[in-house]
Amino acid sequence: PHFWGSPCPSPPFLSPSPCPSPPHSISPPARVPGLRPAEPGEFSLRAFRRGKLDLPAAEGLRDLIGAETAAQRRQALRELRGELGQLYRGWSHALTQVGL
Repeated sequence: PHFWGSPCPSPPFLSPSPCPSPPHSISPPARVPGLRPAEPGEFSLRAFRRGKLDLPAAEGLRDLIGAETAAQRRQALRELRGELGQLYRGWSHALTQVGL
């Protein structure tokens, strides 16, 4: 299964690349009827809807893509790994225990 939870594989030339590249420079090698470029955030939205990413992790991915400094990248990776989601769930549990 893919990162976004899709049950079917995509052709290798359409796989998300780990290398940063401007969107206009990415294109399939040939025109395929019905094929279109993914919208920004489309695969993250699919992953979120299928429960593969929680909201803090999705925001972490967005922040990682836009990070310009090492500190921003470290913080975004913490979000993406789910550290903030765990923190928020802990807070939520603590608040429900005291009746808030």
